[in-house]
Amino acid sequence: MAEQGMKEAKDSAEYYEYYIRLGKIYLTESEPDSATAVTDRTLHFLEKQEKDAHTEGIIGFARNCKGVALHSFRRQPKEAIRQYRLSYEALMRSDRMETAPDVCANLADAYSFDSDLPNAAVWYRRALFLVDSLQLEPTRNITLYMGLGRVYMMLEDYKSAKKYLDATEKMYNLMSPDMQIYLITSIGNYHYYKKEYKEALKQFVRLEKLHERLDMGKSYSMFICKVNMADVLLNLNRLDEAEKYVTEADTFFTACDDAVALYYTHSVELGLAMKRGNMAEAHRLASLDDTPESVEPGLKAIRNKYKREYYEATGNYRMAFKNLSREMHETDSLVNNRQHMIAAELMNRFTQDTLQLHHQIQMQSKENDVREAHYVIAGAIGSVAVLMLVIAYGITYIRKKRLSEQMKVFTLRLQNARNRISPHFVFNVLNNRITTADGTKEADELLLLSKLIRQNLDLTGKQMATLEEELDFVENYVNVERKTIGDDFEYSLTLGDGIDRKVLGEFMIPSMTVQILVENSIKHALRGKAGKKLLHITVRRDGRGGMTVTVGDNGNGFDIRRTASTGQGLDILRTTISVLNQRNKRKTSLTVRNVHDTNGNTCGCEASISFPQGLREI
Repeated sequence: MAEQGMKEAKDSAEYYEYYIRLGKIYLTESEPDSATAVTDRTLHFLEKQEKDAHTEGIIGFARNCKGVALHSFRRQPKEAIRQYRLSYEALMRSDRMETAPDVCANLADAYSFDSDLPNAAVWYRRALFLVDSLQLEPTRNITLYMGLGRVYMMLEDYKSAKKYLDATEKMYNLMSPDMQIYLITSIGNYHYYKKEYKEALKQFVRLEKLHERLDMGKSYSMFICKVNMADVLLNLNRLDEAEKYVTEADTFFTACDDAVALYYTHSVELGLAMKRGNMAEAHRLASLDDTPESVEPGLKAIRNKYKREYYEATGNYRMAFKNLSREMHETDSLVNNRQHMIAAELMNRFTQDTLQLHHQIQMQSKENDVREAHYVIAGAIGSVAVLMLVIAYGITYIRKKRLSEQMKVFTLRLQNARNRISPHFVFNVLNNRITTADGTKEADELLLLSKLIRQNLDLTGKQMATLEEELDFVENYVNVERKTIGDDFEYSLTLGDGIDRKVLGEFMIPSMTVQILVENSIKHALRGKAGKKLLHITVRRDGRGGMTVTVGDNGNGFDIRRTASTGQGLDILRTTISVLNQRNKRKTSLTVRNVHDTNGNTCGCEASISFPQGLREI
């Protein structure tokens, strides 16, 4: 059809409109070189012509084709991003604006491939906005919701991931079979990464049945399902079933020489060998140098987990440390992406407020033009309009100020997380301990410190944590610090009436808040103190569903004069509480007081922070 249209074209513009369709055909037939030649020739001609809405549409189509060739076939995401952006700009000036959401989705995919997850989310969201604004078919949102769900899953923001996966599942019956397979796989992966293995297994069994119903039992996606099932069954200790599925997957992926799928398959086989105690097979698999050039962080994390189990089981703590170092580097990048995502979303909210305000101004201006002849009415309307604009500006200013304060919280907390446990310091300590490790005690200390680092990265990467997670981290932190405090140190945790692990696991607080108070006690009150050193934490209900956590010590008391040089942690707490209280009716409070003995002498300090139930995230 494209070639026939080229023959019957009445002018050059119409000829190239059909010619560029030939380029798209080349892409579907996996001929990127031919497609690129067509797009380059089309762009060379059209860029010299006078631009109108129709010409811009053809240019946008051509640049999108060029981006697909660079992204999908040549694995050059940065240049693909440049072409996609030029395509988007051209389409927004064209008579083909309805195709712009597809280009936005391509841009998001390219950013995701380039590990720039915040920008990936921005462009998925822009595509959703265009589908809504242009009143396009709601089914266009399906791939966009799944893309956003996948991005948030990679960022370990499971709450947001579930929101978009749930939205997608509502349109399940409108999807093609391929999209149904992709959705169920994504839901299964969501439960897997949350360590909800029984729920993950239900989804992959559902997926297996769908393949059988569609007569796709020998398809590529069926064997991806099998290796996923093997990994889930492995984590459920159903080893015989796991071995059956992973063996079938290995045979298939070896035959088609798929490096990424084999990488995941070998990871599961390594975990299986460790579970069965087959150390010879585990050694072979752990020694494989089969990491592809591009592999998702999630698959790397799975391989690292099983390799670390192997190194720890064989007493090779040096390699366990190297493995941990690589994972920390990748996790640090993930934390940065989370922070950039939060910042981007905050600024996006302010941008939307500003756009709404500008829209109100434009609409009011048009109304005033229409009513220009009615002076009295126009004056009244103008006064009301001015008042509304002042109010709108005030609301926007307040929101901007609030967002600015939130940005300050995120920046302070990220700095605090990095300063509190400096990676370079930690690596030096680990290196020294690995080199001088002498027996089980040293090895246990190394594992304890590794666990602390892992928890630190997890908690600082999210805004809210359960009180159980926070107290577990504090306990590990205190155990690591024991050596620096001294042998005559005692730590205790007291839970009030009706408070157990289940209650703690359901109560949400801002992450790292209790740890900051504990660190202050150790740093300013106990370290270097002569005699017995006491640190105690008490958790009690406040009578209104909230919780009060009190951190106490038997140091020399709190001295307000020292806070100027040592109060960064308390500054973070106060700023966090200030923002929390703007977003919540029930307020969070922090109090610090000195404790006195019967003679009136200072004998310690207590810091209490009260959290209401149902805190909204910052």
